[in-house]
Amino acid sequence: MSFSDPTPKLNDSDNNLLFKICQILDAGGGGSGSGPTGPTGPTGAAGATGPTGPTGAAGAAGPTGPTGPTGAAGATGPTGPTGPTGAGTATASFVTLATDATLTSERVLTGTSNQVTVTDNGAGSTVVLSLPQDIAASSTVSFAVVKIGSTADVFLLRDSAAVLALRNSTTAQTFLISGTFTDASNYRRLSLAMTTAGVATIAASGLGTGVAGNELNFAVNALTPWKISSSGHLLAVTDATYDIGASGATRPRDIYVSGSISTASGSISTGQNFSGSSSTVYTWSGRSRMSSPADGDILFVNTSSSSFTSLKFGGTTSSFPELKRSSAVLQTKLADDSAFAIHECLQIKTNSGTFLVSGTALTNGAAAEAGTLLNAPTAGDPTKWIPIDDNGTTRYIPCW
Repeated sequence: MSFSDPTPKLNDSDNNLLFKICQILDAGGGGSGSGPTGPTGPTGAAGATGPTGPTGAAGAAGPTGPTGPTGAAGATGPTGPTGPTGAGTATASFVTLATDATLTSERVLTGTSNQVTVTDNGAGSTVVLSLPQDIAASSTVSFAVVKIGSTADVFLLRDSAAVLALRNSTTAQTFLISGTFTDASNYRRLSLAMTTAGVATIAASGLGTGVAGNELNFAVNALTPWKISSSGHLLAVTDATYDIGASGATRPRDIYVSGSISTASGSISTGQNFSGSSSTVYTWSGRSRMSSPADGDILFVNTSSSSFTSLKFGGTTSSFPELKRSSAVLQTKLADDSAFAIHECLQIKTNSGTFLVSGTALTNGAAAEAGTLLNAPTAGDPTKWIPIDDNGTTRYIPCW
C-alpha cells in the first residue's frame, strides 16, 4: 500500500498480504463468538514487482512542427594561392574586359559612348557588342551611303562635293515632305519625283483629310509672288504687284493661249506685230468687238454682234467728228452726235444718175441777174463753174 498519494490505493502486494491474513484468521476460529477486533498488524514487506505488461499500440503521429529559421551562412573560406603562370601566358595578346596585373599584353575591350555598347553577361556566359538606338546630338557622323528600309531600296549619299543625292542605280526615286500624316489614306505632302524616262514632278497633294486646299507656292526671300492653286491655275498671290519679264530685258519670247487675254486697267503693247488667228475677235469687255471676216475686211460690231453705232476720231465731244451708221447710210457727224459735221475730200463720186441728194429742202436764193435767152453763159461769164465728171467726161455747171 502506498501512502504517498492523498487517496490510498491497494496495489498487488497489498492484496497478497490481506489474503494471507484472512487465511490465518480462518484457521483459528472454532467458537462461534466473535472476539474484539485485534489491533492492526504491522505493514508487511512489499511484494515482489509483477511482470511488465505488454507495450501499448503506438499513438497517432502528431502534426508537423513549424520550419526552424535558416542558419547563418558560413564564413567564406580563404582564397587559395594563385597558381603559377604558364609559360608564355603573361605576354600573350588576350582580349579582356578589364586590366589584369598578371598579364602584360592584354587588350581591354571597351565601348564608345553613343556608338558601341559592351555588355558583360557574367562568367560562363557571353559578352555582347551592340549599337545604341540613337546618336547623341553632339555627335558628328559620317557615312558613305545610307540605305533605308527592310529592302534597302532607298539610297541617300554624297554625290559630289557639297551635293546630297537620293539615287539607286536605275530605280526611280521620290522624296516626300509631309504636312500631315495619319495613315496611308489621310495625309498632306509635297513630293519631288523623277521618272526613268526623265519626267520631273513637283507636286502638292493629299488624300482623305488632306485632299482639299493643297497649293504650290513659289517664294523668294520673304516674298511669295506666285502660286499654283488647288484647281491648277497659276496665280499672283498679291494682286497687281508682280510682272513677268521686264522692259527691254529678261522678256519671255512668245505667249500662246487658246482663250482670251484681258487686262483690268493696263494696256497690251508690242514692239512688232499684234496678231491673232483668222477667227480672233478683239473684244472690249461689255462693249464693242473687232474682227476680220475676210482678208482686207475689218468688222466692228457691238457686244452682241447685232449692230454698230460709230467710229469717233480724237474724242467724244462736239469738238471731234465721227462716222456714224444710220441703217445703211454712213453719216459724218460731231462725235457727241449733236449735229452733222463737215466732210472734206478732193472729189465725190456717185454711182447713180443723181449727183447730190439733199436731206432737207434747199434754201431759196437770188442770182446776180436774171437769166434770159440773151444772157446764156459764155466764156468768162459767169466766172464760177462747178465741174462734174460725167463718167469720164467733164461737164460744168455755171454759178452766178
